Amino acid sequence: MFTAKKFSDLTVEELNAIYIARSKVFTVGQQLTVQEPDLADRQAVHFFSQNDAGEVVAYMRLIDLEKIEDDHYEQVSGAYALSRVAVLKTLRGQGMGRKLLDAAIQWVRDETEATKIIIDAQAYLRDSYYAPVGFVQVGEEFREAGLPHVKMILEL
Repeated sequence: MFTAKKFSDLTVEELNAIYIARSKVFTVGQQLTVQEPDLADRQAVHFFSQNDAGEVVAYMRLIDLEKIEDDHYEQVSGAYALSRVAVLKTLRGQGMGRKLLDAAIQWVRDETEATKIIIDAQAYLRDSYYAPVGFVQVGEEFREAGLPHVKMILEL
């Protein structure tokens, strides 16, 4: 159901579908004006699901924080970050987001030696999406891209 690929392994069609999905969710849906895409894409594992037409319907990128070379991310030994979590509006409320999160956590457990997962989560998703699977808020709420966010950590 979900595919995990490094940037260099993505086909042009997959990359295009990923960028379209992210644009629909973040640029159009949330009216964010942050750089999309960015250089972290080249260092991330792209985790996504496509429908029969090839449209990416659920997506997130997984970033090895021990190796990342991007000013937006702090290097953290033994940690992965979840980033750009997106589910198309037409599939929200149907469990796709939970499946995406559960599968991504399992991928990090199975494929890496990470001991924790970190996310700068949009604050409105803290209690309904991230906390139920074990993420715990650390620190105070802050603004990123004009929206309230919280840093959350899941110990693996």
